[in-house]
Amino acid sequence: MIQSRSCPSCLRRVEVSQFKLGDRVRCPYCKSEFQIQPQMRGAPVANGDADQRHRQTNPRPRLPKTGSMERLQVEGYERFEEVGKGAMGKVYKAYQSKLRRKVALKVLALEHADKSGFVDRFRREAATGARITHRNVVRVYDILTGKSYDREGVSTEVHVISMEFVDGPHLRQLNQSEVRGNLPKALDYFRQICSGVAAAHEQGVVHRDLKPENIMLDRETNVLKVADFGLAYFVDRDERDAVWDTKTRMTMGTVAYMPPEQGRDAKRVVESGDVYSLGRMLYEMITGSLPDGSFSAASTIVRELPESMDRLIEKCLEPKPERRYQSAGELLEAFDACTAELEKPEDDEPVAEEVPEVPQDEPEIPQRRVEAVQQVAPVLRPPAGPIPLLQRYPLWAVVGLPLLAGLVLGAWLFGASAPEATEGVWLLDGAHERSIAPHTVLDGYPEATGGLWRRKERYLDHPGAAGAATVAQSSPALALGDELGVGALEIERRLEWEAEGDAALRATKLGSVERWVAVGFETETGRSWVGIDAAGDCYVSEAGVRRPCGIGRQVVSPARIQLREVNGKVRVTIDNTDNLPESLNAPTGAARLLVLCQNQFCRFDPKRR
Repeated sequence: MIQSRSCPSCLRRVEVSQFKLGDRVRCPYCKSEFQIQPQMRGAPVANGDADQRHRQTNPRPRLPKTGSMERLQVEGYERFEEVGKGAMGKVYKAYQSKLRRKVALKVLALEHADKSGFVDRFRREAATGARITHRNVVRVYDILTGKSYDREGVSTEVHVISMEFVDGPHLRQLNQSEVRGNLPKALDYFRQICSGVAAAHEQGVVHRDLKPENIMLDRETNVLKVADFGLAYFVDRDERDAVWDTKTRMTMGTVAYMPPEQGRDAKRVVESGDVYSLGRMLYEMITGSLPDGSFSAASTIVRELPESMDRLIEKCLEPKPERRYQSAGELLEAFDACTAELEKPEDDEPVAEEVPEVPQDEPEIPQRRVEAVQQVAPVLRPPAGPIPLLQRYPLWAVVGLPLLAGLVLGAWLFGASAPEATEGVWLLDGAHERSIAPHTVLDGYPEATGGLWRRKERYLDHPGAAGAATVAQSSPALALGDELGVGALEIERRLEWEAEGDAALRATKLGSVERWVAVGFETETGRSWVGIDAAGDCYVSEAGVRRPCGIGRQVVSPARIQLREVNGKVRVTIDNTDNLPESLNAPTGAARLLVLCQNQFCRFDPKRR
C-alpha cells in the first residue's frame, strides 16, 4: 500500500513508500526537506478516522503542557518585543536582520503544542496566508521553529509564523474612535476589507472567522489588512488530508458574525458564508450597531445612504446561502455600484461649472469634462470643475488628444510603442472588457493620465485592479505635479508597488506586459526619472534613453527614492544608503514632479521620511 505523509512546510501529501527510515525526502511541491521518522511509517489505517491516521503519519514533539516563556530565540531575527497575546499564543514584533525589515512573529503557546489539532491549525494558518498576496491581507513570510527559554535557562522548541508587521489598531477600536459618524471613512474601510476577502476567495480560501478584531490597520500606509486565517480552509483542499479536517456538525467561528449554516456545521461553509459576515460588519460600521432581530434599514439611520445599500445589506444577510452574493468579488461589484450613487447629482441634473476668468488677449479654450466610467465610479474621480491649465502651461500642452498623448508617451518613455491594436487602458474581467477614460483630475496634480489615479489625504496611488477587474495599460499612467523650485531641485518619495490583478488576462490583451513604478521630473525639454521594473531592477531614463542605475542589487517594495540637485547634477539615493553611480542632468528652468505606474498597484507618499 502506498504510504504518504504531509510535508511540514507546505502541508501537501508526499509519497514516501520508496524510502527507508531516517532518509531525508525533498517535497516535490515546495522543495523543502524533511526526515522520515519511525512514527511516520506506521501502518496506514484503512478505515479509521482522519485524526488517527494523521497522528500516525505526523507525530508531534512532546512539549511541556505548562511553562513560562522568558526569552525567545529565532535564527535570523532579533529585537523581540511582545505586542499581543491570545488563545493560540503570543505575537512579537521583531527585526529580520538579513532583509532589514520589521516583522511579526506569532508563536504557538507551549501548552497547545501537544494537543490534537493545534499544531495542524497553526500550520494551516501559515499555508493559507502564504497563498494570498494582496495589499489588504496580512502577508505570511515563513513558518519556522525557534527556542524559548524559561527562568532556569532550559530551552524548548516552539512553532513560529513570520508575517508582515501591522502597527495599528483593529477595526473594533476604529469603529469606536474614527469610523462612527464618518460615512466616507466607513465605506472606504469596508471596500478595503472586501477587496482583501475577494483576493482570498479568488485563491479558493474561505476565512470563516471574519470579525472586527481580525481586521488590522497599518498606520504607516493607512491600509486595512485582513488577518488570522486560523479557521480558514481551501475550497479545493484534499479531503483525505486530516490537516484540513473539520468534523461534521462542529461549530467554529465567532457567533456574532458567523452565518447560520456555520453555527450548524462549519464544514459546509463556502464563500457566501464570508459574505454574510461582511454584511454584518458593513451594517455595524455604518450604523454603530449589529443588525440583530428586526433592525432598521441603514438608510433610515444615515440619510446620505441610497436605498440600494439597504438592498445590498439585506442580500448579504439572507439566511439561505444560495440567495446571497456568492463571493466577496461579486459583493464588491455591487458595493461599487451603490457608492457610485452617492456621487451622482440629485435628479441627474448637470452640475454647473464655474469658468475662470480668461485675459482678453487670450482665446478662451473650452474645458473637456471627463466622465467616470460605469462600474468604476468609486475609483475614477470626476473633475469638480474646469482645469485652469492655461494659467500654468503653454497652449500646446492643453490641446493634444488623450489617445495621441498615450502613444507619444509610450514611445518617449520606453523607446518603443506598443502595437496599435493594444494602445489604451482597459478593465478586464474574464469574458468582459471595457475601455476606460485615461484621465483623472487630482488636486495638486493637474495632469494625471493613463489610468485610475486616486488621491487620499497624503497619498497618491494607482491600482492594478478595480473591484474584480484587472487594469491593463499599454502605456504607463503618469501624474505631473506642481512646479518644483528652480536651481535647487529636491524630491523624496516613499514608493510601494505590488502586482495586482490577473497577469494572464493582461498578457492575453497586451501581448507583452510592462510593469513599472518611477519618480522624477518633467521640463520643457523632456522627462527624467528613476524607475523599478517587475524584476526589481533599477533604471534611470533621460531624453527617452533608459540605462541601468548601477546599484548592484534588486530593489524591493517599499523603497525611498531621493533626487537632489548638486553642482548641476541630480544625485539619486535609494533607501538612504545606496548612492547611485548614475545621475541625471539638472533642469535649467522650471520643472514639475513626475510619478509613473504601469500594470500594478503603486503608491507614492511624500511625507514618509
